[in-house]
Amino acid sequence: MDQTALNSQSSVNSEMQMQVTSWVNRLLGQLKAFEAWVSLTKAQTGKSRFDQLREIRALRKCGGQCGISDYYNYKLYDESYQQG
Repeated sequence: MDQTALNSQSSVNSEMQMQVTSWVNRLLGQLKAFEAWVSLTKAQTGKSRFDQLREIRALRKCGGQCGISDYYNYKLYDESYQQG
């Protein structure tokens, strides 16, 4: 393999590594945000992480487009908030 091909391959590997690192950093940020929401919800309602995940899964399974962020942003975890 000549030097040009090696340099090209090295450049591709560096780009892929940067993309993977960026993806991992985004994922870690999302996990930290999720953990913060879980802790806050636990403090406010007493619901465990398992109970929260079970509710999120049930909302998704019912055919809705409710995701994790919706569950927390719209306070779907808090029955007293929903009742006004």
